[in-house]
Amino acid sequence: MYLSNIEALTDLCQSSIYYSGANTVYYTGDYNASKENAPRVLKTSATKLRFNDSETHMWAAIRHAWLVVENIDRVPDMDQEEKRTSESEAKTIVAIYYIHMLRHYGALPIVDKVIAPDDADFPARATLDETVKFILRICKKPLIVRISHGTFLLPI
Repeated sequence: MYLSNIEALTDLCQSSIYYSGANTVYYTGDYNASKENAPRVLKTSATKLRFNDSETHMWAAIRHAWLVVENIDRVPDMDQEEKRTSESEAKTIVAIYYIHMLRHYGALPIVDKVIAPDDADFPARATLDETVKFILRICKKPLIVRISHGTFLLPI
C-alpha cells in the first residue's frame, strides 16, 4: 500500500503516518477510483502502489514489444539466434504486462500486433477467459534464453 501497510485498511492496524493513503484518503472517507488512479504529479494520495497507465505506460511498452516482434527479421546485422532471443524477450514483456494489468483491471483488450497510430479500429475488451488464454498462449511458446555459456530452449 502506498506509504503505509495493507492492514491499515482493516481493523488490524491503525496507520500512524499522517500523509499515508490510509490517513488522507481512506480514513476520511474520501476514497474513490479517481483518487486511486490519479497521476503522482497531482500530489493526491492513494492507498495502493499507484498502478495506473499514466505512470507505468504499459500499453506503450506492449506496442513497442510488438514492434520488435514484427520488425526483428528486418535487422541485417543480427544472427538468427539473437533475433529469436530478442523476440522471446519482447513477448515475455507483453505477457508480464498483461499479467500485471489483469490483476488490476480484469479482462483486457487483446493486442497481439502493432496498432498503427492512424488506426482507429481498436480491439474490444475481451472476456476474462480470453485474456487469460491469450497470456498463456504467449507463455506456452518456447522461450529462448541466452546464458553466458550457451543458449537454452525453455519449453514453457
